Amino acid sequence: PFDPAAAAAAIEAYEAANGPVVINYSTTPTTTNRAAADYFLQKWSEIGVDVNIATIEQSVLITNALLGSPDFQVFAWRNHAGNFADVFKHAVLSLLLKSLARKDAPFCYLDTHAGAGRYDLSYAPAQKTGEYRDGIKRLWHDNAMPDLADYLAAVRALNDGDALRYYPGSPRLALFFLRPQDRAVLLELQPDECAQLKAEFAGDRQVLVREQDGYAGLKSFLPPKERRGLVLMDPPYESDDEYDRAIEGLRLAHARWDSGVYALWYPIKNRPP
Repeated sequence: PFDPAAAAAAIEAYEAANGPVVINYSTTPTTTNRAAADYFLQKWSEIGVDVNIATIEQSVLITNALLGSPDFQVFAWRNHAGNFADVFKHAVLSLLLKSLARKDAPFCYLDTHAGAGRYDLSYAPAQKTGEYRDGIKRLWHDNAMPDLADYLAAVRALNDGDALRYYPGSPRLALFFLRPQDRAVLLELQPDECAQLKAEFAGDRQVLVREQDGYAGLKSFLPPKERRGLVLMDPPYESDDEYDRAIEGLRLAHARWDSGVYALWYPIKNRPP
């Protein structure tokens, strides 16, 4: 559990040796994100940390994230790839895809918010946050959990030898489980991310990449010709209406394809006291 007194003492000791701790926090002007920023400000202030909050437009935030701006070192997903949440999400995804592959009939994998495809853990901000060390790194040499064997094999397939450098996004992970008769449809709205995704799967005839809103893609690509498959919905939850859009998208998809398998990833931000 969080101990404010112990945290404050640790901050005081650190500042005595290294100087003041100051956090520059960027957020977008949505009600949800502003509320989160105010919450963090309150908690950091309680332990003696100075915080500067900058409210910027989402387009600027995304550009800073993708270009690796020094002003943006908290929320770029490449900084957090391979963390405990990724491990949980991708372990579940691996089990679902493995289950679909038990039958010989082909299936289709549809990713509504596909991202960049792979993430370089040697990237400086990823090293700075170090979140992958408490995620995939802890499992890298683990062979004691059979249910995770295929997930770990998919991650290892992206790396050379024993070294852990790259972590697969959901699209690259899914491709590990596709057989010759299966295919993937990857949707990504952000142009830079989509460009990386297209480069990642260039020349792969099993994979279709589209720069498109994921929710609109549910209508465009469902039902698939294979009649079997999995839809992964993993939106960024950066807008106030994202939860509503996700639920409405899920309802639309199920109405169009009621035999499909659906996985909706969402954060639990407001827990009961």
